[in-house]
Amino acid sequence: LRQDWTNFINSQSVAVPLDALHVYLAAGGAGYGNVVGFGRDSTSGELTYLDRFSGTQIYGARNVAVSPDGNHVYVTAWPGDAVAWFRRD
Repeated sequence: LRQDWTNFINSQSVAVPLDALHVYLAAGGAGYGNVVGFGRDSTSGELTYLDRFSGTQIYGARNVAVSPDGNHVYVTAWPGDAVAWFRRD
């Protein structure tokens, strides 16, 4: 991975949907939070950085989960007292 590692500071939780095609990481630090998405190669398991959402809205991102139907990703944040959800495409 050739990325700015500050996206991963204080990583708290990882989630993988049932299709195992992506991996999601929740990371929260002082004054911000990140949800980082990776693509996963189904043969080798290699991860490829895809994108991230970062902002004060998910300050202190702690937990990430994928809905049972695989359509959404949920993130909880503390002490930001927030829940955010994202639609998977």
